[in-house]
Amino acid sequence: MDAFPPSYVDHNLPLVLISGLAAAGETGEEAGEAIVSGVDGVDGGVCVFSDFPPVSGAVADGLLAALLAEDASFWPWSSRYFSHRANGVGLRIQRASRTYTLPRKKADTTQYAPDNDGLAPVPHSPLSPLTPGSEVFPDGMVTPGWISKHQCLVPAAFVNFFPLTTDTNMSTLKDNQLKIEINSLKRDWAQSGYKTRFVVVFLFEDGPVLEDANYRISSIRKATGLDPRNVFTLPPGPSPLDIQRFVKSLLFSIQGAAVEYYRDLSKHSRRKRNRATIPPPTAPPTSGTSQTLSQQGWNVRYEFKLGVLAEFRQEMDAAGRSYETAYDLLFGDEVFGAIAAWSPRFDEARMLADVLALRILRCHLWLEQTTPAVQFWAAHRRRIQNIAHNKGKGTNNYGWEAWEVNWSLIMAHTISRSYIPPSPVGTNSGPIFVLSEKTLLSGERVSPWDFLHHRGYWLARAAKHTARRRLHAENIPQEDRLPPDQHNATSQRKALSNVYDTYQAPEPHVEYPIDDRPGDKYSHQILEFLTESVAEFAKRGQVRMVEKQKFTMAKEYVRLEAWSDALEILRPLWLQISWRREGWWHLMEECAWLLRDCAVRCGDFETIYRIDWELMNKSKPPDAFITYSVANRSRFYE
Repeated sequence: MDAFPPSYVDHNLPLVLISGLAAAGETGEEAGEAIVSGVDGVDGGVCVFSDFPPVSGAVADGLLAALLAEDASFWPWSSRYFSHRANGVGLRIQRASRTYTLPRKKADTTQYAPDNDGLAPVPHSPLSPLTPGSEVFPDGMVTPGWISKHQCLVPAAFVNFFPLTTDTNMSTLKDNQLKIEINSLKRDWAQSGYKTRFVVVFLFEDGPVLEDANYRISSIRKATGLDPRNVFTLPPGPSPLDIQRFVKSLLFSIQGAAVEYYRDLSKHSRRKRNRATIPPPTAPPTSGTSQTLSQQGWNVRYEFKLGVLAEFRQEMDAAGRSYETAYDLLFGDEVFGAIAAWSPRFDEARMLADVLALRILRCHLWLEQTTPAVQFWAAHRRRIQNIAHNKGKGTNNYGWEAWEVNWSLIMAHTISRSYIPPSPVGTNSGPIFVLSEKTLLSGERVSPWDFLHHRGYWLARAAKHTARRRLHAENIPQEDRLPPDQHNATSQRKALSNVYDTYQAPEPHVEYPIDDRPGDKYSHQILEFLTESVAEFAKRGQVRMVEKQKFTMAKEYVRLEAWSDALEILRPLWLQISWRREGWWHLMEECAWLLRDCAVRCGDFETIYRIDWELMNKSKPPDAFITYSVANRSRFYE
């Protein structure tokens, strides 16, 4: 998953920020430190300023812990789980400081002069292809910054916690301070232009509740214009059970408003898409730049946005339809076909295609449509393979193998985060593969490779393609592996960029540098993947796959000259290996000589004698092992 920006691949959840609760042990300035505080002041829009001290104490600690425990960021990607835990809508809950800076809604246009007709420049979002200075200006489609804006910066709800005094002598003064503070915060939020739900929670301080408590709360609400649905009160001295119930009630009220917040954003994007016209840019592209984004490119952008916003609402079926529409439009002649091959925009389009494919897969697995997920992945691989062949550099290179490795890891990660329904084909520790829902419901025949296999299969696949990547890297000419400062001319570097596919892999001098052992990093990666894969296959009782992968691990250790590590794997494997019972003598021969070589280098004489004895066994077929006898044994002890 490291091949993509995190915002591109993370599951989107409604963002809820909680402000005004100090964590246990925080005092003074520590209590006001932000977990998130918005964007930097230079790039920010409206700053929601507050110097009101946070609430501290046992109740605040309990509330903060209970709220953060409801954060759904790491929940399984499953409709069943979300329905059970959060009525179908999980929330991303984070702490925020009292002072919070929101991103700009519109870019600054003061630096641009009016056009020939005297009309002022049209302001657009700083992330729009219509805004000079944007990453996607003038012909890009989507930037991960747009998702980060809604997932990490602009909340659907901002929950403010304030103390409510029980001191009769100070109640009027404290209440007036609260009125001033809340009005100031509301004004700043209104100026930002965002329709974030502004929620206020009053926490009574320790002491007896005064008779006029309800009147005081009503007075504060009326003086600040707060909606009664956005005001909550926790009585003093709550028990842990009371806090849990209060948090459940608070979040339940926020869920519906959060869904409506993202639905309004979807309506806005849909209206812009339905206009079927391209808005004028803030300033036209300067000479020498590429053309502006086409109408079909804008449709890809709008459909992608609609899919992300539907995912925020947890409407994964609607999200999948929007992603699929964007995916089909992206591969059209007017979008992918019109982009110059192997340009930066081409790599951006490839990344967007991969991101759309990943999100479509997640929608399928969310809805437990396992076979359509595997079939779509295979179709996406073929589609990208055709583009690689038709547009230039093909698939016979380390760049393509890097793409295969990354996608194998994506599939393994996605499966680990998803809910895999029980299957009759498996063990108590998990299914080997999931039977197609088509097979279960209608009896339709489905190819075995269309079943979704467990993550160990995908990790083994990552190891296989890493070995292929190493093979291609070893064939890179030495002159291409020189660092840039050792090349004779810049044109030579430019020529390399037209030879090697660096979409998800580095340039040749980084991929396989000129040093003592450039290939060791591949062995370490293979060992990491196979170690996890072996654990998955072992708990499902797939003995032959475990033996095969352990043997591969031993060979990688030998490549690294880690003889003792290889011996630790091969010694128990040799004693119980199934190849002996199956009569696979050529495999046994290879394993025997490898183990013997490790034993000699580590001085393990008992293992050497065991192997010698088996190698001289006359009961095996004549051609089973290399001719071996005690007479020529000495050469193996050198």
